[in-house]
Amino acid sequence: MKIINNRGFAFAVCVLAAVISIFGLGGGKLSRLRNEAENAFFDGNNGYSAYQDLMERREYAANLLQIAQQTIPEEEVYQSAAEAFDSFTASETPEEYYETNGALQAAIDELYQALSQAGMEEEAFRRADRQYVDFCSVMSNLRLDDYYNDLAKEYNEVLEAFPAGIIAEVTGNGPLPVFSTQ
Repeated sequence: MKIINNRGFAFAVCVLAAVISIFGLGGGKLSRLRNEAENAFFDGNNGYSAYQDLMERREYAANLLQIAQQTIPEEEVYQSAAEAFDSFTASETPEEYYETNGALQAAIDELYQALSQAGMEEEAFRRADRQYVDFCSVMSNLRLDDYYNDLAKEYNEVLEAFPAGIIAEVTGNGPLPVFSTQ
């Protein structure tokens, strides 16, 4: 019973209980907010999601790569675009999709420039042009996806406050990407 009467021990127990409650409860709250935003990324709202838009971009990029494979398969720009596409396809998290989406955009832009200078037949270039225009237009949908982007912004704002930023570091709940800034 002597240990219970020790003020130092009692103080340490109180501090430990406070730390556990701050990080346990705070970490749980951050995890719930993050999960809500991640679910919005993948599942969306009313049948529209950032993930669906990214999958559409993937299809248009694949079509452009197929056209380029028939036209300029040996050029470095084709190889770079194919590598960016593979990285994008391997993505699993919103953060990975955000990163690889930017790299894919740059690679597809360069590929399209190379295709426009490749002296393709008019019909083949029209198909490539249509795929490129559609690829870029889907990015507009991503930027305007208020459901996911708003939840990600709200979550990121919570992380900026004290002590949420510290709790996020400890619990691994880092910031989420916002596609309206890409």
